[in-house]
Amino acid sequence: LDLLLGYAGLLSFGHAAFWGGSAYVAGLVSIELGLPFPVAALVGALFAMALALPIGLLSAKRSGIYFAMVTLAFAQMLFFIVNQWRGLTGGENGLQSVPVNFFGIEAVEDEAFYFYYAALPIILAGMWFAWRVVHSPFGRVLVATRDNPARARALGYDVERYRVAVFVISAGLAGLAGGLFAISHGFVSLQEVAWQTSGKVVLITVLGGIGTLWGAIVGAVV
Repeated sequence: LDLLLGYAGLLSFGHAAFWGGSAYVAGLVSIELGLPFPVAALVGALFAMALALPIGLLSAKRSGIYFAMVTLAFAQMLFFIVNQWRGLTGGENGLQSVPVNFFGIEAVEDEAFYFYYAALPIILAGMWFAWRVVHSPFGRVLVATRDNPARARALGYDVERYRVAVFVISAGLAGLAGGLFAISHGFVSLQEVAWQTSGKVVLITVLGGIGTLWGAIVGAVV
C-alpha cells in the first residue's frame, strides 16, 4: 500500500480485495492442484494483478476520497461474491486445511518454523522489488505525479498510465503477501476480503510513516 499511498498519493480502501482474493486463489490451487506454496502464492499474486487492472483503469482518473471510495466499492463487490459463492470459497466457513507443500518435501521440523524460513526469501524479494521500484526513474515520476500532476502532464507524462501501473504493482505485492498468509495459516476466511482489513493496512502504513517502505514494518508492530 505504501507504493500507492506514499509515492503516488493515492489512498486505497480496497486492498483487501487483492490480499484476500489472492489468499483464496492460493488456497484453492494448493488444495485442488497440490502446487508448491511458492507457486501457489505467485498464482495468487498474478490473480491480484489481473483483478487490479480493470479497477485501476476505472479509478485512475480519480483522486483523494473519490479514489478511495471507488476502490472500496470494488472490494465490497468481491466480498459479496466470495460470500455467496459457497461451493468454491466455503462462504462463511472459509477455506480450511490449506496444505503446505514445498516441491514434495515434507517438513521435518516444526511446520511454522519450517514455513517461516522457506517463505522468508520470497518476502525479502518482494521488499527488494518495492525498493527498486521507488528508486527507479519510474518511481521518480510517481512522486512527480503525486506532488504536481498538472506539471507532470505538461512534461509529457501520462499520469493515469503511471497510476494504473503502480496500482497493479501494489496489488501484486499485496497478493503475494496474501497468498503466503493463507498458506502459513492453513485457513482463509471472509475477514481477508472485508473492508476492515483494508482499513487496518491503511492504519499500519500511516502509523509507520508513509513514503518510507520500512515504515509499514514499524506500523505492523505498533
